[in-house]
Order: sequence, then structure tokens, then C-alpha cells
Amino acid sequence: MEKTGNGFDELYQNYLTRFSHNYLGKLIPTVRHGEIVNYALPKNNFLRFWEQLLNPPIGLFEKSWFTYLGSWTEKLLEPSFNPDSLKLLLSKEMIYDSFIKNNRVTDFNALLPVEHGASFDFAEWNIWVNIGNKRIYSNLQLKESMNMDKQEWEYFWHLFNLYQTSEFVDQMIDVGEGMTEQTDENLLEELKQLYAPNFHPILKQGVKKQSDQPGEHGFLGLLGG
Repeated sequence: MEKTGNGFDELYQNYLTRFSHNYLGKLIPTVRHGEIVNYALPKNNFLRFWEQLLNPPIGLFEKSWFTYLGSWTEKLLEPSFNPDSLKLLLSKEMIYDSFIKNNRVTDFNALLPVEHGASFDFAEWNIWVNIGNKRIYSNLQLKESMNMDKQEWEYFWHLFNLYQTSEFVDQMIDVGEGMTEQTDENLLEELKQLYAPNFHPILKQGVKKQSDQPGEHGFLGLLGG
């Protein structure tokens, strides 16, 4: 997303209007072990990166960081799910719960969805944050229709920069016995050298889709600029 005349980008504006009231008014005061840092303050991608250099989201700053990442729900801590319900969320057998409220979970050991509101033509992306356990889970599935919009792509990367330490879950298509995935292993290995290990499952999806649709550049085309 491009900056506005005020230096804001769309990720910042989205957070400011939809989520910041819960974070600033209710959640930041819950950070009692460690230093309080307002990670929602930076207005664009560069400033968010700079903030993380000044206050690395580890050690004393870690609780503030995960509180921010887990605050992307329009209603305070709603919905929230049992931390053991990840499989049910992935299969969409569970779509709503109030685990924190109903069980009075004071350490926020629960799964909170990131309601980023982005609808990508090229992917479906679900993210859950466990503030208490300091864990992030992502399920990103590339779509068959790989129509790419530059602004969507920029927003995707701004969001990815926030949640890049996610554990990518249920990424790969299950392969039955006696079957092999048709991927270009050489291309995949080359791409792996360019991207962090946590992004490798997505690269494998992209390489497989390019093998299935050799005339389409789609996701991998944008990775190459």
C-alpha cells in the first residue's frame, strides 16, 4: 500500500480505525512483566521496521509485541479459542468461541484470530496468535486463480513483515501413498536460498502451481519482482 499524504499506509489506517481502541485502552496495561512498547504507533512499513530495530520484540519487549499482534480483533479478545483447537480451526469445524471470556483466562493462553480484513485474489490467509504462549500460527493457501494486484501484494508483504515468525500449519496438500508431488525441485531449491525457512512452505505451493500451470507466472512472478 502506498503512503498517504500524511505518511500513513493502509495497514496502519486499518489498525487505527478497527483495533487500536482495544489495544491502547485495554491490552497495553496488561503488560506487567517486561517493558511497555506501543508497537502500533509507527505509521508505515519503514517506521514499523525501524521500531523493531530500536525495540526488538524479544526479551523485555516480547510481551508488548505479542500483545500487539494478538490485538487484531474488532471486539476485545473476541473471538478466542482453546489453544488446542487449531485443527478444528483449520478444518473450519469451529468458527466462533469465547474461550478467554468463558474460562476467565487471565494469561491470554488462547488462540486469537488476526482479523486483518484483507481479501487476496491470490491466497487465503488465516492467522492466530497466542499471546500467553508467544506463538503465531498461519495457514496460507494459494488459490487456483492467481490474479495479482500490486496494491494487494504490497499489503500482503506489510502484513507478512508483522507476522513473519509464524509457524505455517497445514500448508501442503496431502500426498497419498505411491503418489509424488510434481514440483520443480531445482527452482524450489534456488528460491529457498533467497527466503527465510518459515516462508519455504509457501514457496513450495507456488512452485507446484507454476508446474501445474506453466504459462502462468502468478505468485512466483511477483516474488521475482
